[in-house]
Amino acid sequence: MMNAKAPKSILIADDQEFVRTLMVRMLQQLKYETRAVKDGQEALLALKFMTGALILDQQMDGLTGLEILQQVRTGKTSLSRDFPVLIITGNADADVVRQASALDVSGLLGKPVSKAQLSERLTAAMERKIKLRSPEEYDVIKVAKAPVKDIESVSAHTLMVKQQDRPGSSSSSGDSPRRIRTNVHYKDAQPGMTIAENLVSENGKLLLGAGTELTEDMIGRLALKCETDPSLRFLSVFLAP
Repeated sequence: MMNAKAPKSILIADDQEFVRTLMVRMLQQLKYETRAVKDGQEALLALKFMTGALILDQQMDGLTGLEILQQVRTGKTSLSRDFPVLIITGNADADVVRQASALDVSGLLGKPVSKAQLSERLTAAMERKIKLRSPEEYDVIKVAKAPVKDIESVSAHTLMVKQQDRPGSSSSSGDSPRRIRTNVHYKDAQPGMTIAENLVSENGKLLLGAGTELTEDMIGRLALKCETDPSLRFLSVFLAP
């Protein structure tokens, strides 16, 4: 095994606190050393400490997962150009898949990430031998840039949404005509429900992003947060199909 002599160090970069926590726990159970950061800029600073692989969320502030992957493949970081990089994506976006493939991504992970999926994709990524192209060929590939976000604006918008019609239900979203959107108490949250609006704590920290599918582990950890933060007790969700 690749981690038989000494644990490989894995970097997990994701702007959602719950996702980072769950990923770290699964990686530790798989006997890897871990380091977790919340955005692309912090990820760049932590690269030099990694010996195993990078697991990067595609949608992060500062730099996206694909932007960091491109920097690795073009030799603009301290890592070898063929260093294993996996991208986490919350949806099957054809452009993300195409751009990741063009940059010779080592693997793709779909949210919610299971321990079995993580173990399988991570092992395969670290065993895969990449036939690198020239840095110039990777450099010309166009990838989606990270949006510039105003945290205060995001927090204010999320708080406003939470204050509207909390106990009741709303009509189906125009973007998902066959999915029912409603507001539920955190104790009534069920695996398979999907977060409809960014869930942000009182101090502005992003806990779960819109589009995240809830798992039993997430709901358990969310309950602990909700018990101490009244503003989180009602969740805007799409019901499971």
